[in-house]
Amino acid sequence: AAPTVEASTEPGIYEFQDVPVGAYELLATADGSPFDPDRETVEIGADDAVTADLDVGFRFSIDRHRDELAALRTAADELVPSSQIDTAIHGYYASVAHALADVVESLPERGDQFAGTGVDPDAVAEALLDTGQGVVTVVDNALNTKQNVDLFNGCADLPAATVEWDGFEITTLFDLAGKEQMLDQQTEIRTRLTELEERIDAERDELNVVSPASDVLDELRNFAQNEMKSDTTRNAAVVFVLLGFADAVEELFEREQLRERLQYTRF
Repeated sequence: AAPTVEASTEPGIYEFQDVPVGAYELLATADGSPFDPDRETVEIGADDAVTADLDVGFRFSIDRHRDELAALRTAADELVPSSQIDTAIHGYYASVAHALADVVESLPERGDQFAGTGVDPDAVAEALLDTGQGVVTVVDNALNTKQNVDLFNGCADLPAATVEWDGFEITTLFDLAGKEQMLDQQTEIRTRLTELEERIDAERDELNVVSPASDVLDELRNFAQNEMKSDTTRNAAVVFVLLGFADAVEELFEREQLRERLQYTRF
């Protein structure tokens, strides 16, 4: 009988049963050029149980993206003005951009998640950084509308607050990269932005102002319309970044110190 193969619940672990006595060469591979295959020869004797560990190397480095990473972090820092206004909301949105930079820096540790996708990690890093820069720019535009500037001036006498976003869910990126149809990716972001709009509308009766959320939503929606292309890898990165910022916008209402600013009436 031919050997049977069972995959365990842990990725990358396989068990071969009913293997005849003899010598066998094992080859472990993963899709994509950043991976180095590994081989090992094992001898199977009668009633033997043999364990072999094969290491498929992931040769991706972010060194070529260091300048863009630094530029994204600088843009995030510059999102927070140095003038004498309240900067809690600016700092909160800046923390989302820094969290995105953290995601890019973690990509060399994500070989197990890239394996089997066939996605070029360099293309993913480039798209994430480019999208991040673009989104930081539009968020800055949103925070500099007259209504928002008036709000931040009015809140200047509140105690300073540093509120940081919880961070991106990295598995979402690889789920999106696995969507081969652009329509699926567009539907994902369109649905999320519609949900966010409904949440903002629900908050209008409770808060004095929602423009730090609604203006960012408008910018995110316009960005999505302009940036979705035929490249599904880039689109996955665009949607991933926009989903993260959309989640951060909604969380604006759930953070006590930020909500306090949206309830402020003095200005």
